[in-house]
Parts: sequence; structure tokens; C-alpha cells
Amino acid sequence: MLWPDNDTSMSLDGARCRTVLIGLLQSMLSLTTRETTALEVKILMTIVRPALIVECRLRQDGREQVIADDAALDRFFDAEWAEHPCGAAGAQSLAALLRVARAHGGRVQASPNVVTFVLPKLLTEW
Repeated sequence: MLWPDNDTSMSLDGARCRTVLIGLLQSMLSLTTRETTALEVKILMTIVRPALIVECRLRQDGREQVIADDAALDRFFDAEWAEHPCGAAGAQSLAALLRVARAHGGRVQASPNVVTFVLPKLLTEW
């Protein structure tokens, strides 16, 4: 985990955020294969514009593994996608992650190699 030296806290609906972040981790774990060697999770805080940033990547022998191809990225946060690479439950979890991020003025994005969750709020209570 990477945290700045100063004390930082976030005013959010903590229970909801914890729930969707657990859903993100479960969804990412569902993408693992026999070749996957690690799920890398970075939790970052920014100081210039206070924000919580969670980055998730899959690694295979030290290299980043592709999370989703271009077609899957277009629908990665679609709760209705029954054939989601993370399964139907993963699709629901990822859609909830997107809704919570937006409700807190944040964002979630997926690229071929990383899923990033950002909440740009002043951090005071969890």
C-alpha cells in the first residue's frame, strides 16, 4: 500500500464503498487462470486533489496479464451482460462499483491491463 506521510481520511458511505471494493477484488479473482501468478492491488492517495485510487492488475510471471479484450472493455461495467468474463455475479459487482463511484463524484475505468477506481473526495470518515 502506498500512503502519503500526512493523515488522510475520506467522508463517504464507508460500508457501501467497502462492499463494492470487495466485489471488485472478487471479480478480478474470477478472471485468474492457471497461468496467473498474482493479483496486484495498489491503494493510492493523492495530496494535490484528495482522492482514493485503487488499481487492480493481474500478473503472469511478472508481466501484466490482459484483463479484457476491446469488446469486453466496452461492456465491462454492464450489469446485464450475462456472458461477462467475470460471470453474471461479477457483472453485477462491477456495475455496483461504477454506481458507487459516480454517486461519490468518482469514476471507474478498465483498460486491457488495469481496472482503476477513483473517489475524488476529502477523506474524513470510514
